[in-house]
Amino acid sequence: MRRLPPLDRSERRLVRDEVLRWHNRAWTVHAVSVMPDHVHILATPLEASAAEWYGLPDIMRRVKGRSAYSINKLRGRRGPLWLIESYDRIIRSGPDFEEKFRYIQSNAGVKRLTAPLDGYDGFWCEGMGAMPEESKATPQCPLRPRPLDPAPGNLALGKGIRPGALVKTRRRLPHWQLAGATYFIEFGLR
Repeated sequence: MRRLPPLDRSERRLVRDEVLRWHNRAWTVHAVSVMPDHVHILATPLEASAAEWYGLPDIMRRVKGRSAYSINKLRGRRGPLWLIESYDRIIRSGPDFEEKFRYIQSNAGVKRLTAPLDGYDGFWCEGMGAMPEESKATPQCPLRPRPLDPAPGNLALGKGIRPGALVKTRRRLPHWQLAGATYFIEFGLR
């Protein structure tokens, strides 16, 4: 299979903004780094209601689907953009969190994409400052809806995770979801 061309500067920014669109709405994003051919995210899904948490597969389907739609439109192409499978791992300790956070921070530097990290268009982390207003999904700055998208105040992302539940989801590889867990996520271009 022929690989897709790497993401350019504007496409990396678009993917980063799509990840952040759901920040403080369906998940808390601790760090995100969009590389030319893959994406790293450190995030914690939020509580949807007292009885359930947002499911990671539902959030990822939105992020990957909306970013693929926008990038394909920019490129004048159709078809899948992202690999079907993504890698996600539950963070189990403070040192594990710190290690993954540092890995995401250093990823752009290892690839020699930029000298100052805060100048890299595909990177964002907590404490870096405010997100661009157009990236937020709030009632004051609603989602740019596509057909069948929920209204900004109604975030029905599918079946949630109940508190205390450890759920095995079936994709090509089994993935585990735990209510309130933080995840290290990676997915790549086809």
